[in-house]
Amino acid sequence: MKFEKYETKSGITKWRFYHYFGVDASTGKADEIERRGFATKADARNALLELIKEYEKNSKITKANKDKYRFSEVANYWIIHYEKQVKVTTFTTTKSFLRNHIFPIFKDIYIDQIDIRICQEATNLWYSTYSEAALLVSIVNRIFKFAINQGYVTDNPMSKVIRPKNTHKQNYDAPFFEKNELLTFLKAVKEDESLKAYTMFHLLAFTGIRRGELFGLQWRDINFDKMTLSVERTLIYNQQIKQFQFSTPKTKNSTRQIGVDKNTIQILLQWKNYQREFLIGRGHNVNSPDQLIFTSENNHFMTDAYLRRIIKRVTSNHKLPHITVHGFRHTHCSLLFEAGVEMNSVKERLGHSNIKTTMDIYAHVTKAERDKTADIFNSFMLSM
Repeated sequence: MKFEKYETKSGITKWRFYHYFGVDASTGKADEIERRGFATKADARNALLELIKEYEKNSKITKANKDKYRFSEVANYWIIHYEKQVKVTTFTTTKSFLRNHIFPIFKDIYIDQIDIRICQEATNLWYSTYSEAALLVSIVNRIFKFAINQGYVTDNPMSKVIRPKNTHKQNYDAPFFEKNELLTFLKAVKEDESLKAYTMFHLLAFTGIRRGELFGLQWRDINFDKMTLSVERTLIYNQQIKQFQFSTPKTKNSTRQIGVDKNTIQILLQWKNYQREFLIGRGHNVNSPDQLIFTSENNHFMTDAYLRRIIKRVTSNHKLPHITVHGFRHTHCSLLFEAGVEMNSVKERLGHSNIKTTMDIYAHVTKAERDKTADIFNSFMLSM
C-alpha cells in the first residue's frame, strides 16, 4: 500500500492511497485500487482497511501462485491421459471440440473460479447453436472430475447445470438412393468408370460396410468358398502423426462377419485377378497376407476423395440425387428393410452398437413411405 499527499486545483491539501491486492483469478490481470480526496492520512488509512475487509469477505483477493491453474492448463493435463484411453479418431475429435468450442469460453479462467453461472451460460449457448452440445458438456464434466482428483478444485459446477432443449439439433436425415436410383448409379459406374470403382461401390451398396472398413479390407478377409466378408479393421488418418494407420472397428459390434451373395463374390474375383496382374506389372509384391483389396496404382492407401469425385461425376451426368459415401451404407440399410429383413438382423449386419441407431434409420426410411400414403389414398378416391 502507498499513501501520499497532493494538492487540488484550488490549492487544498488532500491524501490519496494506492493498493495492490494481487492477481484477479478470473482474468489473470492485476487487481489494484486507488482512492483520493481524504482530509488526513488517518482517514485514507481507515478507508483502505475497510476496503480490505470487504475484499476478504467476498473472497475477491487472489494470489498468483503455483497452486492456481487456468482451465486450459488443466484440460491439457487431462487430455494427455485421455489420449491413452480412446481411439485416435475420438481423441482428434475431442481436441477439435476443445479448441473450437470450449476454450473460447473457459481457456483463460482459473479453474477454481469457474462457477455454476459461467457453466450454465456456456451450456445455454452450446445448446442453442451446436448440435453436439451434449458432448461439449460431457468433456467439461470430465475435465472437472480430473481436476477434483488432482486436487485443483473441490467442486464440479458443470455437473449442476440444467440442460435446455437443443434447438439446433437436427433429426437423423442421411440421404440415400431408392432401388432404381442405385441400379442406375451402379450401371453408370460399370460402363463409364474403372473396374476398381465399380467393385468398391458395389461392395458398399451390397454389404453396407463403412468407408473406413472398405479401405481397410484385405484379401484374407474374403472367404470365397463360404461367401463371407470379415470386418476386422478400419483405416484412419492419424492427424497427430500425419500418417494412415489401421484401427479397430468403430464399436465392439462392428467387428463382424457378413454374408455375401454369389454375384458380389464373382465381382470380387474378377477384381482380384485384374489387380494382381496390374500391380505385378508395376513391380509390386501382391503375395503379402495383408494385401489390401483396394489401393492406389502404387499399392498405397486410398481415401474417400477418389469415391467422392466419382459420385459427383455420375450423379451429375445421370441426374441422380447427390449422396455421400456414407449414403451407400444408409442405402443398403433402407433396402434391407424394404426387402423385409427384420430389424435385429439389419443391426447385426451393419454392426450397430445398439438397436436405437437401426431404429433411427428405419424411422427415416418409413417416413418416406408414410408421406406417399396420403397421395396413394387420394389418387384411389379420385379414381372412383
